[in-house]
Amino acid sequence: MSALACLPLAAVPQALPTLARWFALQWPDYYAGRSLAEVEADFPLNDDLPHILIALRGGVPVGTAALRAGSIRSHAHLTPWLGGLLVAPEARRSGVASALIAAVESEARRRGFDALHAGTVEAHPLFEALGWSRIGETEQDGQPVTVFLRRL
Repeated sequence: MSALACLPLAAVPQALPTLARWFALQWPDYYAGRSLAEVEADFPLNDDLPHILIALRGGVPVGTAALRAGSIRSHAHLTPWLGGLLVAPEARRSGVASALIAAVESEARRRGFDALHAGTVEAHPLFEALGWSRIGETEQDGQPVTVFLRRL
């Protein structure tokens, strides 16, 4: 298996169509009625927040995550957030999500943050295994979400 690299989206803009397809398939209700070009517009190619990272294996995109200013509406007072964590189905359970989370943690530290938050519907075991702490439960878009904190 080739090495995994986590790079800013700005360094691999050719991955943008892949991200748009992944997100449209993963969250069809959110992206309903939007073209892939419109979905692509959600992914900025700059160094501001959101700062989007792409995991590449052998030059092929296998996952993504972002450092964002905000995420869960009920916790709008908290910042920053790890969000948009998504791993291609064929690359799951191979360390991609853990590598992306570590890369977002590193980026948050680089920017001077001392904590990072995340909300998840189903990745509880992953966040707990990586040392994140549960700090609350909420609901967003009709789904139960667990809010996690990671001290950096």
